[in-house]
Amino acid sequence: RTEASRALGQLAKNDEDLKALRAIALDAKQPFIVVATAVSSLGTLSPRDNMDVFKKLADISDRGGANAAVQAALKKAAAEAISE
Repeated sequence: RTEASRALGQLAKNDEDLKALRAIALDAKQPFIVVATAVSSLGTLSPRDNMDVFKKLADISDRGGANAAVQAALKKAAAEAISE
């Protein structure tokens, strides 16, 4: 699942992939590394469109680097919003 989430982040953006990544990121049963990878991919593909996911996950613990991925995605989304 980690590698699949990473691979989706390297493809061209499409709604189906974004929906799958969002579901993975918000699935409480996923290991934190899987969540972190899904968040990172969302942050690469469409940070501004996924602010709701990042904000929801901002309070999670830092196991597996998930919090760092969330914080990086939030920063990228904010920078994108400012530049428009």
